[in-house]
Order: sequence, then structure tokens, then C-alpha cells
Amino acid sequence: MKIFQPSHMHKALVFMLAATLLFFGACSKKQSAADYKFDEAFAPYIGAFTSGKVSRQSTIKIRLNENAVEETQVGVALNENPFTFEPEIKGKAVWIDARTLQFEPAKPLPTAQFYAGTFELGKFVSGLEDKLQSFPFQFETEQQNFEVSVLGTETIDKQKLIWQALNGTLTTADFEYPELVEQVLTAKQDGQ
Repeated sequence: MKIFQPSHMHKALVFMLAATLLFFGACSKKQSAADYKFDEAFAPYIGAFTSGKVSRQSTIKIRLNENAVEETQVGVALNENPFTFEPEIKGKAVWIDARTLQFEPAKPLPTAQFYAGTFELGKFVSGLEDKLQSFPFQFETEQQNFEVSVLGTETIDKQKLIWQALNGTLTTADFEYPELVEQVLTAKQDGQ
């Protein structure tokens, strides 16, 4: 009877295989905005920011704890965008008050998309240490879903009784274009 004793080479191969499986397992985990942890070092400068799950039509906001611009700059788009996003979002940044900067996407964002954002805090707050120059944050758009409720039928012409209307509602979890919603619904009766 032979007993197999792993050599150092076998042990190294087993270790490399286990490490590879752990690496790919960690890489395959879907990112979620719920995993984000706010760095308390930013608390003296940032009062609020977009995070968690948001609508596809949302704007992205950062609210500073102190005024950063004069009232004359409110409502005016910035020449240099202090936001970056991964994946990229095209749009513009506008001050909506002296403390709140809003990024307005050029078009609605895709559904169920995770975003890692960065805000260049150092452009608006002076004297920050290097690690606080850029503020990282995360958010994701809602997963689109819908619910159909059928309310019943009613006769369109009470004299002829051949046409019936089927009434109901379709509710979406988030914004959707009407023409796409119309593509979801079909009705059939007796194969027609």
C-alpha cells in the first residue's frame, strides 16, 4: 500500500489553485452602493451627497458644509467639471445654491448600473491635506421592474355590445419611456 504525501511542489500548486479561486470569486462579486462606507475624515467639509439607489433621471449632488461660491455663480454651468464617474457619465455641473453642486446627466442613466464617483473637493475647500483633495462616493440606478393590474372590462358602446375595453394600470419601478412601456403590453382574445 502506497501513501501519497504531497511534495512541496504539490503543496505550492494546491495553494496557487486555491488563491486563484479566491481571487476570481472576489472579483466576480457584483459591486453595490450598499457596500460603501463614508470616510468620516470628510465630515467637516461634506454635509450630504448622492448615494445608494437612485432613479435613472436623478441628478448627482454634493452639499458642502460651508458656502463655496458667490450667489452670482448659482445656476451657471461650470467650465471645468469637478466630477468624474466610472463608467463615464456625460453632462454638466451647476451650483444650485452657494453650498450645493449638482451634476446633470445629459440623458437618463441606464437601469441597474453601479457608479463610482469622485468629486474634486480641493477645488472648493482650501487647506485640505492630500488624502482629502478628492472625495470618492458611490451610487447605483434602480433595477427596472413593472407591475400590471387589470381593473376589468367595460362595454364601449352599450347599443352594440361588440366592443369591450380592458382597463388597468402598469406601474414601473423607475422612469421609463412611454414607447418602451407600450412594447411590453399585448392583448389577445380568441387568438386575435
